[in-house]
Amino acid sequence: MKIAYWYKKHKAIPLVDAALTALRAAKVDHYFFEGKVEEGTEVVLAIGGDGTLLTLLHEMDLSPLPVLAINGGTLGFLSQEYASLDSLVARLKEGDYSVTDYPLLAVRDEDGLRYALNDVVLSRGTAASTVDVQVEVDHQHVYAYRGDGVIATTPLGSTGYSLSAGGSVLSPSLNAIGITPLSAHTLCARPLVVEPKATVTLTATSLRDGVCLAVDGLNVAQRPQIKLEVTLSDRRARLVTFENLFYDKLTRKLATW
Repeated sequence: MKIAYWYKKHKAIPLVDAALTALRAAKVDHYFFEGKVEEGTEVVLAIGGDGTLLTLLHEMDLSPLPVLAINGGTLGFLSQEYASLDSLVARLKEGDYSVTDYPLLAVRDEDGLRYALNDVVLSRGTAASTVDVQVEVDHQHVYAYRGDGVIATTPLGSTGYSLSAGGSVLSPSLNAIGITPLSAHTLCARPLVVEPKATVTLTATSLRDGVCLAVDGLNVAQRPQIKLEVTLSDRRARLVTFENLFYDKLTRKLATW
């Protein structure tokens, strides 16, 4: 078996060292991912927090190669739990795991097409400004408001920024798109969940300080106006899973926040 591993923060180094010790003890061939996946690689380890996993997936150009998140961060919604790194490596080596496919958002704007596993966010350019937001679903007007912005999320990403902004928690097994207003200055703009075949059009305008576009936490543009078409893509990200403990994890994490 051949495994690649990747991390991005210095504080993850102790966990990286422990993982490498477990890989060596199990005599598993491994290497550090540096932009190219070597032939024969079966799994890639993302060692860090949820942000590390999202960054790695984009570094891999959302390759269909299975990725396992080993949590060294604070949230860990996207990571798998394990008794020890030795047991984790043993399960990987024995093939005692599943690979779950998760839908991506296809995000189109004037710069072209991007993909998001977690979410896409249109937000204000500075803390002192607001943006005007319009939301349409299948070219039907839903609402318009002034506020801090808007989030479109996958079910997997619904426990991230969207949740902290008051959005709905969606089961990761759903095919749907969540829409969450950010601090809307109106009571009519509420979180919304739309069907997987819907086309969501988001338009945000701020002539004063501009609008920021972030895809999976990475700022990719800032302009006076940004208009997006968001759909659920046929492309999938593939994550290694051991047990389906989403609701147990959700309950425990929400109880400790």
